[in-house]
Amino acid sequence: VFITGIEGFTGRYLERYLCALGYEVSGGALRPSAPNHTRLDLLDKDSIKAAFGAKFDYIIHLAAVSFAMADPAEIKNANEIGTLNLLEALGSVKFEKAIFASSASVYGGGDMPMCENSPLNPQSIYAESKIFMEEQIAKSGLPFIIARPFNYTGAGQSENFLIPKIVRHFKDKAHTIKLGNLTPKREYNDINDVVRIYEQLLKLEANDEIFNIGSGKAYSIEQILQIVHGLSGHDIAVQSDAKFIRANDPALLVCDTAKLQNYGIVPCNAEIEKLLRSMF
Repeated sequence: VFITGIEGFTGRYLERYLCALGYEVSGGALRPSAPNHTRLDLLDKDSIKAAFGAKFDYIIHLAAVSFAMADPAEIKNANEIGTLNLLEALGSVKFEKAIFASSASVYGGGDMPMCENSPLNPQSIYAESKIFMEEQIAKSGLPFIIARPFNYTGAGQSENFLIPKIVRHFKDKAHTIKLGNLTPKREYNDINDVVRIYEQLLKLEANDEIFNIGSGKAYSIEQILQIVHGLSGHDIAVQSDAKFIRANDPALLVCDTAKLQNYGIVPCNAEIEKLLRSMF
């Protein structure tokens, strides 16, 4: 298995999980730090060609700008141009299946829960870049599965993301925390469940399919704050900050897990208190 973005948050967990199951794992990163990791810059076609010098049966494409509020040009380069370069390189490589990490952000909002056939309604440049990626993959003629993970987290995730930020403030016993809207409900799944499902998607006979990865259970940030307060015993004052409030933020974004289950895959378990405790 070759993993792009192997040294990112998801890549690290996925590599450990696959190795524990006996897979032979290699991968690429911009600044590789392990012997089985190679330099991979998706904006450099020669870098991709060199990284693909070793044979692999499967590829899991995780490399992306995953922080939705990052620089728009950076998002476009990594998620759109990088994907086009990767697909071009894969066209001359023999392999069994490619799994591409998209995002549940492509749905935006609408009738809940969201199934794989729900209308796409991107509310950000990040979501638009993921839709572009999906469209190019579908046209590529390669054997693919597109995964649309709903929000997930775990120990080691960047504090640019909401849940690690909240946990850090409580761990540090901060007096205040600046947040956006506290009421929209989102899934907050366990990274360990997500990598388990990636591995199960690898083994599926099916190709050219899209799968949601989620639990079907959603929580508001108000609820998260209450749980973390209970775990830490610390009180914190929440300050509303306009820069963290997203326009057109849907009140609820939750996953329909029926397709996963129809293929015999157990969805994420959404044991939110256990997950948050593991991050302290």
